[in-house]
Parts: sequence; structure tokens; C-alpha cells
Amino acid sequence: MTELLRHPRAMEKLQNKTIGRDPLSWDDLEDYRPERFLNSNIDVKELNFELVPFGAGRRGCLGAAFATVTNKLALARLVHKF
Repeated sequence: MTELLRHPRAMEKLQNKTIGRDPLSWDDLEDYRPERFLNSNIDVKELNFELVPFGAGRRGCLGAAFATVTNKLALARLVHKF
């Protein structure tokens, strides 16, 4: 396994998967298009590997739940004020 990870092409594919730039999952990878998530069934809490913003499995971010709740609260306060 370690020799496989030392191969530059294997590392490039692995890095593309980890930062969400897999060409099999998304079209127009370099374009900023947040509307691609509007009709998507991707849930960041599950193991959908198209989008892994907080890591996955045992090595996932401990603050992922806190971050999602904080974002919802910030959005709710913003909508409430305006």
C-alpha cells in the first residue's frame, strides 16, 4: 500500500477525491456554482463521497455538528433581522 501511495498519479487521484474535485462526480469543477447543491441528495452527515467537507469516518471533524448548527443559527438570525 505504501508503494502505491508513493506513485504520483495515485496521489493525484486521491487528492482529487479528498478535495471534492472528482471529474466523475461533478461537471465544471473549476467553476463556482453553488446551485449544483440545490437539487442534490448529498447529505454531509452520511458517507456520500461526492462531498466530504469535514472528513469521513473515524477521522472526521469533531466539530462538524457544531459547525452545521452554527451555520443554521447564523442564517436564521440574518433572516430574522432583515
